[in-house]
Amino acid sequence: MNWKRFTRRDTCPVCNGQRHDCRQNLETNLIHCRSDNANPLDYIYRGQDAWSFNMWAYKPDADEWASDRHEEWLLEQQQKRELKEQQEREQLKKLLPIRERDQVIRLILAQLELSDRHREILKNRGFTDTQIDSAGYRSVKQWQKLDNPVSNRLSGVKWDGLSLINHTDGILIPVPNEDGLYTHVRVNDCSPDTTHKYYPLSSAKRGVKYHLASGEQPVAVYLPDKPPEKQIIGFTEGLEYKPLLASFNLGIPVIGASGGNFASSREAIETAIAHVKSEVRSSSLRSGAIAQKSEVGEDDFEFVLYADAGSIINSHVALQYQKLGEFLPNLKIADWGQLEDQENGLDIDEVDVNNLEITLITIKRIKEESDKLITSKSFSDWKSVNITPRNGDRILDYGR
Repeated sequence: MNWKRFTRRDTCPVCNGQRHDCRQNLETNLIHCRSDNANPLDYIYRGQDAWSFNMWAYKPDADEWASDRHEEWLLEQQQKRELKEQQEREQLKKLLPIRERDQVIRLILAQLELSDRHREILKNRGFTDTQIDSAGYRSVKQWQKLDNPVSNRLSGVKWDGLSLINHTDGILIPVPNEDGLYTHVRVNDCSPDTTHKYYPLSSAKRGVKYHLASGEQPVAVYLPDKPPEKQIIGFTEGLEYKPLLASFNLGIPVIGASGGNFASSREAIETAIAHVKSEVRSSSLRSGAIAQKSEVGEDDFEFVLYADAGSIINSHVALQYQKLGEFLPNLKIADWGQLEDQENGLDIDEVDVNNLEITLITIKRIKEESDKLITSKSFSDWKSVNITPRNGDRILDYGR
């Protein structure tokens, strides 16, 4: 290590020659000075060395070093992000193609049955026996065992291929895409005290995700059992029962996204919409279900989001709806009185659609109303916390 020692003629710039043992590290340019009274304007204190010398950095040098180090740090962070993204892309390439996932999932379903208890739960949700059977629901026990091994390249299958990675009992729900192919499976934990009612089977810890090859979250796509009378493509939150019941009850195609997080599945949604449009046009024209038209155009389709109860007073949910509206600018929100009613409002899978009066609201108006309600609710919450008297509080009454 190279040092420069200060002398009486070449004094220490920190203490101005007060001490005679000061020195400078020529590699770091730090000045090591034992003066306890020094307070130089052009130097920055950097702590003490092993021999209790105070270390000082010349401010212009320190600023230049900090700037260079910041650029170096930014470059390091960028390289780390690029490496992580590359690793994620490599993992996604190894995932099973959708058609093969569908085959493995059907092999799993063939080894399982639906219990009478779970069938009753589903019927209480509004399903018929025919709908339950066609949906492929099955009952599973915690860490469900399989009699015949299946590919462990399917997310949610243990490494030996002989059991599933489900940490609870419940109803196994296969999730279909626009082609009717199963992309992954989820579990409905029916325990009354559960905090996570639905969850995906995942082997992410060993690099086998349930995501699509694009890295997006899968969406659920359900088509009605007969050609729709209206050209509406519906959207709901969730991948499980809600979009399926909505499709059955409304008689329209419905696309569901996990937690209403449509923005994380934009490519999947656009692919689903294109397929659904083609399917609806073909089936409707064949059956004559849609009013006499020689052609059915792209602009004849409506996009309607059947929002959950109380959704527009929840800032996070309202934001997700707005993001869907960014790539579906003609999106409408269905309102049957549930939008502001979080306590007593009913979701689309809970109401009698035959006696339902629905108003369609533009996404722009929803944003305006949501902002007002959220602001009002925040003020009301603040007011109740800060102004409402609590037990034991003394209220001053100037009228007495």
